[in-house]
Amino acid sequence: MDQRPSVPKTAIPRLDTLLFNLTLEDMLYLRDRIDGIIANKPRLEDFPVEIIRNILSNLDYDAYLCCTRTSKGWRDAWTHKDLWTDVLKYFFPGLQELYPNETSHNLYSMARQTHLKWRQPHYNYTWKPWSSITPEGLARTVTYPFLYNKGKFVWQQGPFTFNVGNFGTEQWQQFVPPRAVMQGDKYQAAATSDQLLVLYMVAGQMGTVSIVHLETGTWKKLFLPAPLHQAYVDSKTVTFVIRTGKILQFTWGGNLVELDLTGMNHSLHESDAMFGGLPKILPHPTKDNFMFAVWAFSHNSQDKRLCSFVLVKFEDGKSVWNTSKSISLPNPLQSPQPDCQDFTWTALSFTCRKSDNHGTFCLGLYRYQGAETGKLVLCSCCQPRERRGEWGAVTFNVLTESFDHHEYCSPWPSVLWDGRFYSQIQKRHETRLVDAHVWNNDLVLSLSHPDSETRHQELDILDIQAVHPIGSNQAPSPRFKTKRLSSFAQQFRTQVFQDDDHVIVPLAGGVALCKPSETPADVMFDSTVPADQDESRPLSYCAWEMTEMIELKHDEVGSGLDNRLERRR
Repeated sequence: MDQRPSVPKTAIPRLDTLLFNLTLEDMLYLRDRIDGIIANKPRLEDFPVEIIRNILSNLDYDAYLCCTRTSKGWRDAWTHKDLWTDVLKYFFPGLQELYPNETSHNLYSMARQTHLKWRQPHYNYTWKPWSSITPEGLARTVTYPFLYNKGKFVWQQGPFTFNVGNFGTEQWQQFVPPRAVMQGDKYQAAATSDQLLVLYMVAGQMGTVSIVHLETGTWKKLFLPAPLHQAYVDSKTVTFVIRTGKILQFTWGGNLVELDLTGMNHSLHESDAMFGGLPKILPHPTKDNFMFAVWAFSHNSQDKRLCSFVLVKFEDGKSVWNTSKSISLPNPLQSPQPDCQDFTWTALSFTCRKSDNHGTFCLGLYRYQGAETGKLVLCSCCQPRERRGEWGAVTFNVLTESFDHHEYCSPWPSVLWDGRFYSQIQKRHETRLVDAHVWNNDLVLSLSHPDSETRHQELDILDIQAVHPIGSNQAPSPRFKTKRLSSFAQQFRTQVFQDDDHVIVPLAGGVALCKPSETPADVMFDSTVPADQDESRPLSYCAWEMTEMIELKHDEVGSGLDNRLERRR
């Protein structure tokens, strides 16, 4: 929109007449006078750095880039040497804290290069069949979940055989827990870092965990006091959340210790614990004795908040600080009418996945959606009825201890995301959410839908696209598409990973490494017949297991409906 001051309509005829009667000499004189007047006006580059710093805090990064490209004067003003620390603080939180000995300008240059790379319109990909990254070159299909962290990709070849490697170096290792073959033990990968691989025994003694040091091949077996809910690892420190809600921690070379949760307030007044009241863990990337635990809560129908996250910081096993954060947008149901029959839900994913390489985690992804269409359809009781986007994300950076909030408008307005098993009928006819995560503030959606082009009932299309936050410059966002043989069980085993170089898409026959590109690649086809047998159900990755639905209730009772099939009756 043109922000220049408008000329009063009454002055336009007078100015037109004046210009029409000017000679060439008059025009040259007038131009010199105007240039002189403008030269004496204060310009942005003449402003103190403090004023530009205040403006900077109200911009998003794409707007900042536009400012640096406006003119040489503006570029000099926005890239002043005293601003680099602020630029990193606002647009790349945690980067300066992670690399304190690196100059701010060098850090910014690397971050800017990464940002621009993911503004390409397409993906190209490299396809790696499982047999090409298996030490003995035998595996042809994989039915187990996958792990990726700090450059290490983990895939499970059998009930006790695990392959760990790096796509950059192409070096792969294979690990089998001691005596697992002889005793018939079955394991599943629970967590990995660049130093450790954590395995959980899924058949046998409950609560048994085996950890291997990736460099030395040394094993350590631990016995938890209850079955494992989820494990987290960064470098050489592993944190366990068990099903009783207790949190335990183990650092390689040390002992298993239980964190002290007494005297710690991790609840909210007049709220209900979500996801079984079990916390998620945010490891600290530079300090092994620091970590954060997060709990999710929903609120009653009269509350203006939809849900909240409570964070507790631990140091040396004891809580030292806590805070809470609610979804920034208030509950849109501001004036509920008792006779309204239109129901709206918020689907909330509580995964606490890493969302960049400098200390940021996505606490929760949420989406407003109507009861029957899966689209953003709000009833007349909601204010405002028009939303900027139907998706939202709440993030937290453990290095700066700061929150952020982003909204997104998806190119797919109708997506089935109920947080439950989908029936076989729904499986064939609707677009289903397979995975969603945030990386460098972009929302990366993975959806599966039947192949409508060929009408082939045995083919599914897996569609992956990065979505930039609302408010950013509408730069292109890369998109990747693959066709694969349809498998109901495989739907819930798909998890898409990401780092600053690739989007990593494991499929039945191999893994696709996708990079942004200016030109589109052909649609990839994975013809591997997927195995539907699932021998390792505990801890397996499923998007629906990490999702709960929050109804925007018109009263204390609400609709009384729990799932999509009930809502359609």
